[in-house]
Amino acid sequence: SFQLMSKTVHVTTPGTLSTLLTADEKILLADLTLTGTIDARDFKFMRDLMEKLANLDMANVTIAEYIGTEGTFTGSKTYPANEIPEYAFHFILTSKGKATLKSVILPNNGTKIGNYAFFLVDLSSIIIPEGYLAVGSGAFKSCSNMTSVTLANSITNIQSTAFYRCYGLTNITLPKNLTQIGSSAFYQCINLAAISIPNSVTSIGDWAFQECGWLTTVSIGKGVVNMGTEAFANCLSITKVSVNQKSPF
Repeated sequence: SFQLMSKTVHVTTPGTLSTLLTADEKILLADLTLTGTIDARDFKFMRDLMEKLANLDMANVTIAEYIGTEGTFTGSKTYPANEIPEYAFHFILTSKGKATLKSVILPNNGTKIGNYAFFLVDLSSIIIPEGYLAVGSGAFKSCSNMTSVTLANSITNIQSTAFYRCYGLTNITLPKNLTQIGSSAFYQCINLAAISIPNSVTSIGDWAFQECGWLTTVSIGKGVVNMGTEAFANCLSITKVSVNQKSPF
């Protein structure tokens, strides 16, 4: 039996992580701490070629912009700086998440989690640090075992299907600067017990909380001016709804 490995790697030149590991390390590294600067090519390498990667610490990493065909998506694309690339740990062709990955510490200086970055990845929790502004579409879609999500107050936009079918979530505190909740953002978060929409929120998308079956208490802040179609459809356990006076609902 092979011994799984752990290592801290400093990446000076973005796109070169693969050259800094031995053949054995590529196969056997389970715990990886990164420092320095990486880009979408390094995420692709971690996703596709690090067979045992389970715990990834990127707290002290900077993500550089990358433009090209060797990133996590298909075809040529621009991957913005300071953004977890879209499909970072999701295999587009097979529609599966990276099965081995269990925990991620996000870069402290990031600004966005890209679309479908952790779609179908078996994370148990995530902490999004202060400074992040957006959670992309499908970013944590179907992370069904994730029980804890800590959202930075700097986040203004939770995009469509961001936490879709996160069955394990029992509670979540929405950021005080949040303005937009996208369509189906919390669709079928069946164990969510209560939700409080901050006064900063102006728009709640279609089906945003549809089929949150154990949701009992809903508080809607005074800023909401757009409430989407069936935003709370089939939330059959709701017993208490409070709506701020200034809201048009």
